[in-house]
Amino acid sequence: MKIENQVCSLKLAKKLKELGVEQLGLFSWYKVKERFGDGIKIEVINNMYADDVCGDGVEVVCSAFSVAELGEILPKNFVQQRDHWNKFLVWLIENDGKEIRPETRAKSEANARAKMLVYLLENKLIKLKEKK
Repeated sequence: MKIENQVCSLKLAKKLKELGVEQLGLFSWYKVKERFGDGIKIEVINNMYADDVCGDGVEVVCSAFSVAELGEILPKNFVQQRDHWNKFLVWLIENDGKEIRPETRAKSEANARAKMLVYLLENKLIKLKEKK
């Protein structure tokens, strides 16, 4: 499976950065100069190997959070499953069992989790941990 399918999309990753999520993911979205020509492409690269893979002309855009990394940031009281259209569903439940938001849907689990995190942060339903 391609790594791009295992991390949240560039659009959601940028939104999470804008909302103040600490940029400590194992992978990041990078601007990379194409090997032939003057173009720039954006791709997901493991941060440990970015310099080896890209050489000069690489610029970090934002963290590309994995399913596991998003799970560490989200509150522990959320549920997920796939629907019959094979999309991932994520919804959050309060301590008394009531749903805060019915659901977020996406083709990947990482995007479903990222959408939920964006919703919670934008609506001030959770606070991020203080940066160390």
